Amino acid sequence: RSEFRKKTYKEYKANRSHPGKGADAERDNVFTQIAIVKTLLEHLNVAQLQWPGTEADDLIGLACDTLDGLKIVASSDMDMLQLVRPDVQVWSPIKTELYTERNFVKRIGLNPRQYLEMRALVGDGSDNITGVAKGFGETTAKELIWKYGSLEKLFTPKVEKHVVRKGNRYALLYSEGAKDIAYRNLILMDLGVCGQ
Repeated sequence: RSEFRKKTYKEYKANRSHPGKGADAERDNVFTQIAIVKTLLEHLNVAQLQWPGTEADDLIGLACDTLDGLKIVASSDMDMLQLVRPDVQVWSPIKTELYTERNFVKRIGLNPRQYLEMRALVGDGSDNITGVAKGFGETTAKELIWKYGSLEKLFTPKVEKHVVRKGNRYALLYSEGAKDIAYRNLILMDLGVCGQ
């Protein structure tokens, strides 16, 4: 669990508790499996990294920032896409796609930083991170980030005036507290924040 994210937003991953009969046994079973995998990896001479109060995603981001050479992250977690750059590629085994700096914009429609900022606008239900407003979705967020380039530009008075004129769906971006939510989400979702 991320201590830093819980301090930033106490509801972070609050939807992940498993109350009810059998929850303790299920949790214990997962930890037993993790212990077996760690032992197996040790015998296979595979490097492992863990740090108390830090999520695996952040450690992957830290490894991408500090290790030399080409890094290929194998994960179906779409959060990993923000890590793509010249020396980092992301392989999605479920989609059987390799995301590289060269093909990222063609596949996603945004660059990796814009992708992260778009996700900050829409939130992430799997981590219990709310978006800027109910009804403001990925299609609208992607369109606006692509057109204006960044959150910083989106939240300028000049751009706000243009966007609000487009209609209600767009105006949701400027509802009360939306800007604060977007920047909070950016901190929660950025895999480079913990290493700074």
